[in-house]
Amino acid sequence: MEITSITMLKPAYGTAAPPHRLAGEMVPLTAFDRAAFDIFVPMVFAYNAPSPSNDAVKDGLAMALAAFPLMAGRLTLAADANRRRHRRHIHVNDGGALVVEAKFAGADMDDVLAGVIATAELYPAPPEDCIGAALLQVKLTRFRCGGLVVGLIVHHHLVDGHSTNAFTATWARAIEMY
Repeated sequence: MEITSITMLKPAYGTAAPPHRLAGEMVPLTAFDRAAFDIFVPMVFAYNAPSPSNDAVKDGLAMALAAFPLMAGRLTLAADANRRRHRRHIHVNDGGALVVEAKFAGADMDDVLAGVIATAELYPAPPEDCIGAALLQVKLTRFRCGGLVVGLIVHHHLVDGHSTNAFTATWARAIEMY
């Protein structure tokens, strides 16, 4: 596998839509968020050819990040309201999502589906420390057959299954616009 690009993708706020009302805020984790495992959760989506271009996938992601600005934020430690303890917060700073682009010239989608390629190769490796890291990280891997695998990791303190589904559905709809 050859890595062809690594970028930090920012939300695409349109000219008609101002930044989200939470922009710049420090959003404390809820009790439910804090109870979630302190891990990045991987997901892999596979698409046979013809698949959307990487530019269309990234443009759609930037639009989805504008609708879900916490996904482009950073986990940080900040004092609680009583200033007694430091708790985890999401800093809604438009830091962006990490996007890695790769190509696997020696393989095709049949190899992915047959398990010849380790699933962990298809999404970014989780960072050692989540504080300050991109909470959403995406890897776009192209195969010789024209297929595309979109692998992603997202921090569990940020999302649950329902919110992940809402985000990926928004992302998919944004891609369809291209």
